Parts: sequence; structure tokens; C-alpha cells
Amino acid sequence: RRRRKERRADSHQLRQAAALGDLATMRSALRMGQAVNEADADGWFALALAACCGKGMGMPVELLLQAGADMDRRLPNGATPVYLAAQNGHKAAVQKLVAAGADLSIGCGGHTPADIAKKRGFVKVAELLYRAAARPNPAAVERMAVREAEAGERLALQRAVIVVQGAWRAKLARREAA
Repeated sequence: RRRRKERRADSHQLRQAAALGDLATMRSALRMGQAVNEADADGWFALALAACCGKGMGMPVELLLQAGADMDRRLPNGATPVYLAAQNGHKAAVQKLVAAGADLSIGCGGHTPADIAKKRGFVKVAELLYRAAARPNPAAVERMAVREAEAGERLALQRAVIVVQGAWRAKLARREAA
């Protein structure tokens, strides 16, 4: 039990450091083996906090990405880290997320990250996002292909289950008829 409480405290420390852009504390927390993708009770996770609140710096975002943070994870309201960075005009954070291959098509409230940056008056951030969306990012394309393959595997499995269920029904119907 004690280890669980310490782990939660560690994750809280990482999220708090990410929100403040405190690289030294983030590095220390990650060295202690914190869960980089763990969220608090409201659904906030370290990368979302770094992108939204981390003083708009790119280094906290880059550090979390290197530690394995899920760049396309959503908050309960649907916002992704790149959306949050764009919404707040954090160009450096947006650049790091774009370079890492964040999905720029995932929006929130009917707006893409580029749309919300433009709407909020962050013209340079919006231009960066529109340019990035216009050219394919190899990392994003690869992740999309993996997702599509996984979806295809699930569909094939569902079809196989339907076929097996049909075969069993036919077998049972033959037994009942006999």
C-alpha cells in the first residue's frame, strides 16, 4: 500500500512540474520511475499540462515525449496536447509535437488545433499548423497505418466470430431437426 501512495505522489509531482515547466523536477521524477501517462482524477496528464501551462516552452514537451508520453491522448473534453498548445499560442510546444508526429486532425469542440490557434489570434502558430497539416509527417503516417491495421484485425476477428456463430447455429439446427 505504501508503494502505491508513493507512486501517486510521484505522478502528482511530475504533473505539477510539467505544468510549471520545471525541467529539473521533471527529470528527477522520471528517473524515479514515474508513470508518464498517468492522469489525475480530472483526466489531466503530464504532457497535456506541459503543452497547456508549461510556460509555452518546448523542452518540457520534448522531455515527456522522449519518456514515452502519448502525444495523441485526449482529455475528457477531447482536447489533445497539440490542441492545448495551439489554443494557448505555445509555438515551441506545438513545434515539438508536430515534429514528433502528433495527429493534427484531432480537434475539440469542432475546431482543429490550427483553427483554434487562428480563432484565438495566434497567427504564427496557426500558419505552422496549416503548413504541417499540408505535408505528410512520416511518424504520423506510420501511426495511422498501425491504427488502421489494428482496426482491420478487429474487423476480421469480428467477422470470424460471426462465421463461427453461424456454423454452430447451423449445427444445432441440424441436431434439432434430426
